[in-house]
Amino acid sequence: MKLAVTGTGKIVQEVLPVLKQLPLEKCTICGRSSSREKTERLQKQYHLDEAYTDFDDVLASDADTVYIALPNTLHCAWAVKALQAGKHVIVEKPAAVNRRQLEEMTAAAEASGRMLFEAMNIHDLPAYRSMRDQLKDIGRIRIVSLNYSQYSSRYDAFKEGVIAPAFDPACAGGALMDLNVYNIHFALGMFGMPEDVRYYPNMDRGIDTSGILIMTYPDFQVSAVGAKDCAAPMLSVIQGDAGSLMTSESVNFMESFRKESLHGTSQTFEYREEKSRLFYEFKTFIHAVDTGDRELMQQRLQLSRMAADVLDTARRVAGIIFPCELETESNIISEGKPLLSVR
Repeated sequence: MKLAVTGTGKIVQEVLPVLKQLPLEKCTICGRSSSREKTERLQKQYHLDEAYTDFDDVLASDADTVYIALPNTLHCAWAVKALQAGKHVIVEKPAAVNRRQLEEMTAAAEASGRMLFEAMNIHDLPAYRSMRDQLKDIGRIRIVSLNYSQYSSRYDAFKEGVIAPAFDPACAGGALMDLNVYNIHFALGMFGMPEDVRYYPNMDRGIDTSGILIMTYPDFQVSAVGAKDCAAPMLSVIQGDAGSLMTSESVNFMESFRKESLHGTSQTFEYREEKSRLFYEFKTFIHAVDTGDRELMQQRLQLSRMAADVLDTARRVAGIIFPCELETESNIISEGKPLLSVR
């Protein structure tokens, strides 16, 4: 894979050292013209092959894959442009602002014959895969509680009126789209699509700084807390009628979990391999692109579609509509109908 990284933000600075551990043929970076100094500094720091400040130069380069790590509202346009230029695309979570945009992106991937992946690392974590395999051991699922509460490093500035993209409605920010999306993917990968979704946000200046998402399944409920304005222990628990599975780590960083039975036995599973949480997903992406594994792409896109439907429905029932969606007649309702039932 010849990879071009777009963006210079926090996630890019976490990804770049990981990429150096992987079998990339070439790796370049593209930042804004106003961030030229930072872009060139990152190029030198991580010994990247080239630094760009114009996306068109990236598209004209020999890169075969573009990793898009930009504000949420830019994902669709940049991904479509890259796909139409014949590049494979890996786009940061959430893949798009809404399902309509995601379908535009997938249509571009199909038309170009190129790959499209959402960078959602949960599905490749060894601990997550192991936990999913052991669901059968805890009997009938009854209650699932997921908590991703992390006081944002940008929240104090937000309270003072300095609005970063993660808190900006114009950038499709908020706790649901940032942190709770991990909980959503966790549940979808474990249990599939829910029957119903409700979202109860704490709103401030037009954005949800925290909230509780309820996902209803035929036999159980999932409570998913995502918070950027407060903090709490990262305890997530799947409760069955024969036992439970739990982790005290945020689900996207999960390296261990505990299985307990109703009879009092307990077993801990550790998957601490001294690898970054992002190592496993990029290893998967490189293999998929290099081998042309479109079946895997379709499997992951189905998870992305389900996540987009949950996010759209959650925001719709909570009355959260981003400014960019007001420009389109369909905004967050698919063909004028709810994406999921609302009781």
